[in-house]
Amino acid sequence: MLVPADASVSGSTKLVAALEQFYGEQVAKRRVVVGKRVEEVVQVAHDLMKHVEAQEPRCLSTLTQAGGRWEGLKIHSPGEYQVTIYLNQMGEFNLVDDGSVPGSAVLKLSDGRKRSMSLWVEFITASGYLSSRKMRARFQTLVAQAVEKSQYRDQLRMVGGTSEVRVRIRDTYTLDMVLAFKCYGIWPRSAAHWPEPTLPWPGVEQATEVKMSGFTLVSRDCSHLARDKEKDKQEAAITAEGDTWVMVFAEAEDRLLTQGCRKKCLGILKTLRDRHLELPGNPVSAFVLKTLVLYECEKHPHEWEWDTLSLGARLVPQLGRYCGERVAARRAAVMRGLREVATALQEILREVELQEPRVISSLAEVNGRYEGLHVLSPTEFEAILYLNQMGEFNFVDDGSFPGSAVLKLSDGRKRSMSLWVEFITASGYLSARKMRARLQTLVTAAVEKAGNGVKVVSDNSEVKLRIRDKFTVQLIPAFKCSGVWPRSAAHWPTPHIPWPNPQHVVEVKAEGFDLVSREGHRGSGGLEADAWVMAFTDAEQRLLQGGSRRKCLSFLKALRDRHLALVGDPVPARVLTALILHECEKHPSESEWVEAALGERLLGVMLQLITCLQCRRCPHYFLPGINLIKAPPAALEAAARQAWKLARDLLTNPKGIEKL
Repeated sequence: MLVPADASVSGSTKLVAALEQFYGEQVAKRRVVVGKRVEEVVQVAHDLMKHVEAQEPRCLSTLTQAGGRWEGLKIHSPGEYQVTIYLNQMGEFNLVDDGSVPGSAVLKLSDGRKRSMSLWVEFITASGYLSSRKMRARFQTLVAQAVEKSQYRDQLRMVGGTSEVRVRIRDTYTLDMVLAFKCYGIWPRSAAHWPEPTLPWPGVEQATEVKMSGFTLVSRDCSHLARDKEKDKQEAAITAEGDTWVMVFAEAEDRLLTQGCRKKCLGILKTLRDRHLELPGNPVSAFVLKTLVLYECEKHPHEWEWDTLSLGARLVPQLGRYCGERVAARRAAVMRGLREVATALQEILREVELQEPRVISSLAEVNGRYEGLHVLSPTEFEAILYLNQMGEFNFVDDGSFPGSAVLKLSDGRKRSMSLWVEFITASGYLSARKMRARLQTLVTAAVEKAGNGVKVVSDNSEVKLRIRDKFTVQLIPAFKCSGVWPRSAAHWPTPHIPWPNPQHVVEVKAEGFDLVSREGHRGSGGLEADAWVMAFTDAEQRLLQGGSRRKCLSFLKALRDRHLALVGDPVPARVLTALILHECEKHPSESEWVEAALGERLLGVMLQLITCLQCRRCPHYFLPGINLIKAPPAALEAAARQAWKLARDLLTNPKGIEKL
């Protein structure tokens, strides 16, 4: 786990410290393990090549140590190694790279040269091509004989089922032995497009050095390239492609990664791969990681982008600009919508109050904000209508209905004496469903009388209004429960997590929660339909005070409105709020919520969101048994793909944030 040693430093510095710690511990540990195994692998390779050379003098071991490194030895993982045996006298062949076999080339006997005069006469086809397949088959036979004669024969065995020359050492490591020709000072036509003229990386001088280092032609099985060909042509294609030599650019790639922290980045990725991504089928090879780092170099061509800077630090200026433009524009649009919605609602609610005095509008403007009016998106709002005289009921939260509670008439109170007599069931419960139905009737009558561009949306039992075909508002009857805390949320806060601090917890619990009349989390009927859903909106808002938490939520809401407002509403605003609260527990220190760490926190929430969408579950922060995700699977899959695209843009191209 990447845990910084000093929790008092800024967010961006902490990420750097965490990576340095990981590099100094886990990557260094991997190097020690690999170093020990390399010694054994080299001993085995030397012993095998000694026996091979005795049988075939044309195959000479080129495994030599220089500068503390073994030339010709490549480490794919702590359990996979490759020894390259370089051959000579390639000069009698012409390199033919016509693109007929992608990634490969053929070696054809030079004009005027007779096949019988070549050092490799028995490996040359009738057409004059040096067959990679034939040479590999001969080498495999020699190595198999060497394994039987080796002093380590009790620890070695040939890996069958492949034309590659592969040896298993003590059933722990795999050693690939590969024949190759080194091509110095030339560059293949297949790679002539590199470097891209429009990209500033690598520089002209570095590109020249890389091309002068050349590439390698290795003997590898290419028969898989013929799979897509027609069946009647497959056999001929496999034979032809089996004679080709694969082009490898290992030295060129290593030369490109020499500057900045590129090699350190690759070292960290390899360690993560060995610890977490070494799965059956080898889906993430070391070669893939190296290629991705090279692509990343093109996206970030400047050397200052490859010093020991955190990604979060690169994001900070771009996020500031985004918040100043996109988030501010969203906030302005929301405020315009709020005023229009509030004006229309106040007229409707005045008419409702005339018909039903027990329903009193609590929609009031205080310091530029409308109390009880919650923004779900720039076009979706909730209006909470707080009711009074809850004191005559007992609050029963026994867990029978997850996320909900019932209000039962107090002992000794007669049903006929209650202010809400017609909404009390025969069992003495105040029915949320009946109160919602009554409010819907009243609102429908008020809308018909007002006739100011407002329509009632009657697709379910919720009380919803459509205002001027632009805004949707849901009216929700509710009781305010101040100074009490439900038993369903008694586990909060988690004892071993330092956030929030005890004083903050006391304030949040004193704030209490709301009991709202809406369709339950599972939307069932019966007694559950009479239950009241617990809402913690005020508590959540209080927890988000301090640091850049609210700014983080605003940024996510702006992204959601622009890119994740998909059919089925797979990412409602309450999911984003819950994810930020969970992120606060993962990063409890206030130093982790400063402006400089905003990029890291955003990426953390985005990755959590992707996981939740893929798992189709996002737990309520206070009631973890409640799943906040309700959308159908198809909508969740589409949202997960879009969220991943956004996260990838944030990760790989911070300057592109302004386009989001």
